[in-house]
Amino acid sequence: MLRTTKSPRSTRQFFWLLVFLTGVLVLGARPSIAQTALYAEGPDVSRWMAERARRASMGRPEHVRVPLVRRSDGWGCICPEYYIGLSTGTAGGATWIEPRFVRSNMRPQKNLIVLAEGYFTGRRPRRDLRSNREEPKEWIYRLWEFRVTKIRRLPANHEFYNEEAPENRVVVLGNASGPKSR
Repeated sequence: MLRTTKSPRSTRQFFWLLVFLTGVLVLGARPSIAQTALYAEGPDVSRWMAERARRASMGRPEHVRVPLVRRSDGWGCICPEYYIGLSTGTAGGATWIEPRFVRSNMRPQKNLIVLAEGYFTGRRPRRDLRSNREEPKEWIYRLWEFRVTKIRRLPANHEFYNEEAPENRVVVLGNASGPKSR
């Protein structure tokens, strides 16, 4: 009867082959899209924004999709034009952002919500909306810079436009791998 036994050398080679293949599969896998359910406005969203900006400043920006609101002129407040939110009738508060559009024709109309895709750059530009130094310092804002690579206009009957929606409406802010670092 012919008997075959594996030598210790072939066993080691097989083991290292398995380690190599496992490493290739684990390291070569693309990151999945992570989604986080957040309230539309408030501390959860501002923490989410800060985390995306922190990762971008470390050289690991994440491509995200957010509901971007451009406020109307009739608000009567001295505040930035853009924020992340689900309603054109609420103030952005901690979710004000400074969008940088890759094309100037991407800028949405006033009093409109769009689905914006892009990434936080990690920069925090200072926006002074005072016309003179005697005006309140509350009109000086530190915003998160957001590079907008694509926008999609939402239909007028989209659920974001429902002003009577419950205040605990949840928005899903998704993130995936970001642009290639230089």
